[in-house]
Amino acid sequence: MNAGNLLVSQPAFSVGAEGAIGLNRIVAVTGDYSFDHLGSFNGFFNRRVHEYMGGFRFSIPNRSRITPYAGVSAGGAAVVDKFSSSSGFNSGSDSLKKFAIALGAGANYRITRRTGVNVDVRGVAVSFGFNSTPGWIIRTTGGFYFRF
Repeated sequence: MNAGNLLVSQPAFSVGAEGAIGLNRIVAVTGDYSFDHLGSFNGFFNRRVHEYMGGFRFSIPNRSRITPYAGVSAGGAAVVDKFSSSSGFNSGSDSLKKFAIALGAGANYRITRRTGVNVDVRGVAVSFGFNSTPGWIIRTTGGFYFRF
C-alpha cells in the first residue's frame, strides 16, 4: 500500500520472540527478533526482513488482569530480496542491512500470576533501498507470556 510517498507493508507471515527485564512496575528493557515475510511479487521477487531490536516498554500499572503498554525500540533490519525469472536465468539475491525504529502498543491479559496472553500492534520504520523513501511494516501479533 502506498500512502502518499510513504510505503506501508503488512507481512504475509511473521514470527518472533521477545524478552523483557522489568526495571520497576512501569519500565522494562526489551530485546526481540522478528522475521517478516512480505510476500512474493508477480512470482519473480520475494522480500523477507529479519529484525533485531532493543528498547523500552512502558506499562500502565493497575489492579485488573489487563495491563496496557506502549513500547519503543531501535536496532537493525536485514532486508533480503530474492528474484528469479520464469526461465531460471538472471536469478539471485540481494541483502541490505538498515537501521530501524519501532513504535507499538498492546495489552497483557494475566491468566495466572506467572502466565498470560498478549496482543500487540507494532510499526517498524525501515528504508528498503539505498535511495528509497522510508517505509513502515505494520503488524499485529498475539502470543503467550511467562514471568520468572
